[in-house]
Formats: sequence, C-alpha cells, structure tokens
Amino acid sequence: IAMIDDDEVPTAGWLDELLAAQRRTRADIVAGPVVSEFPAGAPSWFEQSGVFSIGFRPLPEGAEMRWCASGNTLVRVDAARRVPEGFDDRFNASGEDSHFFFRAHLRGCKIVWTNAAVVRERVPESRLNRSWIFRRAMRSGNTHALLEFELEHRPGVIFVRFLKAAGHLAIGVGCASVALLRRDRALGLRAIYRIGVACGMFFAFASREPRGP
Repeated sequence: IAMIDDDEVPTAGWLDELLAAQRRTRADIVAGPVVSEFPAGAPSWFEQSGVFSIGFRPLPEGAEMRWCASGNTLVRVDAARRVPEGFDDRFNASGEDSHFFFRAHLRGCKIVWTNAAVVRERVPESRLNRSWIFRRAMRSGNTHALLEFELEHRPGVIFVRFLKAAGHLAIGVGCASVALLRRDRALGLRAIYRIGVACGMFFAFASREPRGP
C-alpha cells in the first residue's frame, strides 16, 4: 500500500524507488522525504527557516525509524494486519499516522527511510504565517510526547521527554533572542517552532490528551 497526502505530487520513479528500498531492506514500512514548494512571491525566509520540512529531514539511506508519517510511505499489507484496530480517532486532528506506525514498530515491524522516493507538497499561502507554524509545532510536540507516554512503557520515559521539552524551550528562547538582535526572520521562525514543540509537550504532560487544531 503506497500513501501520499492529497496536496502532494510524486516525482518520476517515486513508486519504483519505494519498492526498491523495500526489497533492499526487507522492511515492512518505507518512508521518504516530502519537499515543500512555496507559492510565487512568498518571502524567502519561510523556505530558509526549514520549519516546513522538519518532519521529513533526510536520514542516512536505509536508516531504521521508530515511527513515520503517512505523507510518503509504502506499507506491506502484513504490517497493517499487525495493527488491526487501525488509526486512533483521538488523533484525527494530527498524529494518527505516527501513532499507528509506532504501534506497528512496537509489534515488530521494521520501518526504514529512503532518500530516493520523493514527493512534493504545495504550501498554500494560508500557512505562511507565524500562528500556523506555532500551532503545527504544538501538535507535533504533543503527538510525540503522547506516543511515548501511552505506548513506550520503559523507566524514565516521562523524565526524558520533560528534559527534551525543556531543551526545546531553552533553544527556542535563545534563538528568538538572537533573531531579534540580528533581525533574522528565518531564525525567528525556527525559534517559534521550537517553542511551539515545547508547549505541545508540556500540554501532553498536563492533559494526556491530543492537542486539537
């Protein structure tokens, strides 16, 4: 089963590359990069910030992953059968794919990365603002924290995630300070994203519920 989002377009050879990676690695799930395409005339700092591609940053070819997103993914039918309950409706606003694939990983599925199978995503102008970036970052941080809280039953997982949240917040505040001094808008967007991720994680600590839109 090959998956992309409805606002994405595969590049030439996309499906062949996913299948080739699966054959090389004998993986149950293969994920690849999503390249953002910005509208004409969009301010350059949005692309320079990198915040639109954080979830799809390149990894070494064949690297194994604990979870992935469904925006560019090949899934063996047997892997889907290992998670017969399907997607968790609580995460419909964001993160249902990561939650599903992490459960598959915990049940023995091998998830690998390939850089060769690329899809392109058109970024609408409605997303080119700090508010959308912050909300997206909050959802990301919230989802990743809840994945570990709910599914990864090992000692210290909450403490480690708390340290990660504090680290994101500290880095975000530091980047924001430098961005103000340098008038660096791209760095400012990265700061907003870091702070949003931290807020989403702290929200998970407080509520243990998925963060809405």
